[in-house]
Amino acid sequence: MNQLNPFYLVALVMLLVVFSVVNLQNVKVERVLIVKDLNEKVKIAKELQSLKKVYNDKVKIKYSLEKILKYSSLKKVDISKTYKKTGVVLKAKAVDLIALNILMGKILNGSFNIDKLKIKRTNDKEATLEVGIKW
Repeated sequence: MNQLNPFYLVALVMLLVVFSVVNLQNVKVERVLIVKDLNEKVKIAKELQSLKKVYNDKVKIKYSLEKILKYSSLKKVDISKTYKKTGVVLKAKAVDLIALNILMGKILNGSFNIDKLKIKRTNDKEATLEVGIKW
């Protein structure tokens, strides 16, 4: 009675092998999911890095704004620029609607991170403007 039956020993070894194979398959599936998730996060990180290059370049934003404000139709409008640590604020108390349309077209089509946008129509031909741009 003290001897171990060989059938029990073989069954125990087979049980351990089956358990190991099942466990290995689960680890392989988990690894595939982790690699897939990692690739997706790397893709998002690269996209965010490229967006940061476009929207976070202080010198490029200043240059683009100066270039926009030098248009002949915008020179006659009194637009004040206030540079801050985090961005720039453009304010105008009286802008004719044609100049406002040109300015907004250029700003909205450019690569600017617009933080604040207030346009209020004062009469049929003029409006007030406040635009905050972050970098």
